[in-house]
Amino acid sequence: MYSITMPYKNIEDRIEHHRKYIKKYRQSSENREKEKIQCKIYRESHKQYQKDYYETHKNNPVILEKRKNINAKKRKLHAENPQILKDDYKKSKKEICILCGEPARKKYCSKKCMGLNMEGETNRFYCGGNREGYPKEWNIRFRKSIRERDKFNCMKCGVRQLDLTEALNVHHIDGIKKNTDKENCISFCTTCHAIIETRPEEEKKNNIKKYHQLLKELYGY
Repeated sequence: MYSITMPYKNIEDRIEHHRKYIKKYRQSSENREKEKIQCKIYRESHKQYQKDYYETHKNNPVILEKRKNINAKKRKLHAENPQILKDDYKKSKKEICILCGEPARKKYCSKKCMGLNMEGETNRFYCGGNREGYPKEWNIRFRKSIRERDKFNCMKCGVRQLDLTEALNVHHIDGIKKNTDKENCISFCTTCHAIIETRPEEEKKNNIKKYHQLLKELYGY
C-alpha cells in the first residue's frame, strides 16, 4: 500500500475549500454579468434618446439638418486638428492637477505629472537614497537631459546607448560632485567612465581641459 500526500487533513476540509472557491467564482461571474447588463441598458437608453429626438423634430427638418451639419463639422475639425479634441477633453475635466495646476479628472492631469510628483521624498517607498555629496539638482531628469544633449552617444568612444545593456553614465569633468552645471557634465559608457576615473592626476587635468574644450566647440559653452 502507498499513501497519497494531500494538502488537506481531511476530506471535509477539501470539500469546504472547494465550496468557498465556487462561491468566489460565482460572485465574480455575477459582477461581470451586472456590468454587461449596465452596458446594455446604457446603449438602449441612448438609442431610445435618439429615436425620441428624431420623432419630436420630424416636422421640423431645419433642426435635423443643423444637427447633421454640426456633427459633420466636428468630425472634420477633429480629423484636421486633433488638438481641438484634446482641448475639448481638457474642458470636460473638473478638478485641478496638484503639480502643474491644469484641469484634471483626478489628482493629476497626465502620467508625466504623476511620475514627477512620485519622485524622491514624495514617493512612499523612498528610503533616503544614496546622495552622498550630490546636490538636489542631480536627479534623473538632469542626467537624462545630458544624455539627450549628447544624442545618447559616449563622448569618448562613440558607442550608442541602444547598443548597450544599460544607460550611459554622466561624468563630472572637474570631479566635483556639487558642480552640476551642464558645462561640467558629459556622458560616457561604463568602460570609458572607469578608465577616466582611474587615470593619474596629471592625465586627469589634461582631460578636464580637453572635454571642456569639446563641449565649448559643440554647444558653445
